[in-house]
Amino acid sequence: MLAYRITDWLAPARLVEVPVPEPGPHQVRVKVAGCGLCHSDLAMGQMPGEVGESIGWKVPFTLGHETAGWVDAVGTDVDAGLALGEGDPVALFNIGLLYEDGLFLRKDPERAADFYAR
Repeated sequence: MLAYRITDWLAPARLVEVPVPEPGPHQVRVKVAGCGLCHSDLAMGQMPGEVGESIGWKVPFTLGHETAGWVDAVGTDVDAGLALGEGDPVALFNIGLLYEDGLFLRKDPERAADFYAR
């Protein structure tokens, strides 16, 4: 599959071919329909390695933390309460934007409205 990746510190992102990952326990794989790049993604290519590594980043990594698509595969032990199955539409974003209980804003418009009202 194709992905925009930072492959070296202080280098621009590159479009590269990477293996399609298999979802592990508690994971789902998403077939991406669209992905936004924001200012933080673009800044990653200008970040010195010492800074990136001090906040836990390692190269190479794939850009894009504002993504939408469809569940393509489901790993073992995915929380049954999420009711995620192949073909379900999902929106993914920075983990800092999850609710305290870790549930994504999925199939719950009231919860989504509450979240964006914060």
